[in-house]
Amino acid sequence: MQQRYLWLAIVLISVLIYFACSEDKSVSPKALENVGEKVFGAISIEQQKHLYVKNDSGGVYIYGYPDQDVIETLLYRTVSAESKKLAEQRLADIELKHDKADDLINIFTTVNTQPGRLRYTSWYSLEIPNKMVLDIHDVWEDINVFDLDTTLMVRDAGHNVSIVRHSGSAQVNTLTGDIYMEIAVPDSGYCVGHTGAGDIVVHLPQETSATIKLVTQDGLISVNNLEVKNEVATPSSFEGLLGLGEGEIILETGRGSIILQGF
Repeated sequence: MQQRYLWLAIVLISVLIYFACSEDKSVSPKALENVGEKVFGAISIEQQKHLYVKNDSGGVYIYGYPDQDVIETLLYRTVSAESKKLAEQRLADIELKHDKADDLINIFTTVNTQPGRLRYTSWYSLEIPNKMVLDIHDVWEDINVFDLDTTLMVRDAGHNVSIVRHSGSAQVNTLTGDIYMEIAVPDSGYCVGHTGAGDIVVHLPQETSATIKLVTQDGLISVNNLEVKNEVATPSSFEGLLGLGEGEIILETGRGSIILQGF
């Protein structure tokens, strides 16, 4: 009787080992192959003075140039698929499009999503007139803006925002990323930055005239190389006056630090 129970136990163990080994032999999904390409283009400018930019599948780069009479575009689109051949076949699913209405041009990406294991990403760059009013919204990845002399709005950015050598007012709102600005704020102009979880660094001329309000819920505040009057500082906030206080500087972060630096 004992031998019979022993034999049944051996059979049961053998069956369990067989099924365990069968499960271990399962094949993991094949790694996706990546393919990318650059697509150049141009958009004519007629009477339009406002530009709206969107990319919910990647990031954007904007470069400002004086006397620019067209918008030069470069789209870098990538597709990840189970084979390079399939990825190459699906590259055209990502397009850079635009439409015009009254005095504005709207530039955006579209993705013709196909069934299966496909992943689409893109970034694009624009060379624009440096005085064109710019509104950037709903961009999934980083935003980089260079050499504009105009009013700039960045709304609902997904990640980091960098604005370099900017003259004019600017308002930036990013969900989780860092904000970096080099900006000359005009008299009666504004520099507004808000991020939920990133750091904010702003460089501006020492002769700037503006009221300052800096707020962080969980970070440090540093104000350097600027002559601030009527200073009121707490561990989580800083207020003061630059020059005659004609403009406005408001910087707020939820879980980051703030640096305001004069040059």
